[in-house]
Amino acid sequence: MKKMFLGAILVVLASAPVSSFGQGYFLFDNSAAYTGTANPQLPYLGITSPAGAAGTIIGSGAFPNYSIGFFWNANLSLGSDPNFQNAPGTFFGSVTASFIASTGDTLSGAGIFTAGNATLPGTVGGQHVLVQLVAWYNPSGTATYYDAFNSFNLAYGTGSSSIMDIRLAQGADPIFADFSGMQGFPVGAPEPSTLSLVGLSAALILVRHRCKRRTADWEA
Repeated sequence: MKKMFLGAILVVLASAPVSSFGQGYFLFDNSAAYTGTANPQLPYLGITSPAGAAGTIIGSGAFPNYSIGFFWNANLSLGSDPNFQNAPGTFFGSVTASFIASTGDTLSGAGIFTAGNATLPGTVGGQHVLVQLVAWYNPSGTATYYDAFNSFNLAYGTGSSSIMDIRLAQGADPIFADFSGMQGFPVGAPEPSTLSLVGLSAALILVRHRCKRRTADWEA
């Protein structure tokens, strides 16, 4: 009877879904990079705009505020893929944050974010994944990254970090990744794909204009 009861428990446990506790996570936080002054680990404005001069750390000055999130993918072969955000298997993370200093200068924590653990569904501790941070202008607190990206508002805009290989932790794992050592990235400069589209549109308009002019000259 005891053996049958134990066997039934094992069957139930084996058929139960894996809990989120057993999934991999990283610390969505770069607060260890806080030194009280601007440094190369902090996101910054890529172009001079109403939000501040180029090079200003995000969250500085009188203009609130920017949000930060991340894309991730378990396919480690995509580390140099320029289309990483749209690649198969890439997901937008469920955790986003605002920078600690929505206004004020670098002494108040501009460029710093902290949002606790980000758990990635379907992953396990010790697994490596690729992560790319993204920041976007969000003064209302309600705009998504896609809202900002699709607005083509180059005065504020969006920005992306390099693609980073992150080791995930699990449970009480003493080894976990954060972003205090990341390389800062520009926010507010148009994405390369956007520049390409703008350049292509301008080229098409120029070609069309020349064709119309030649047609007019021929008819004359």
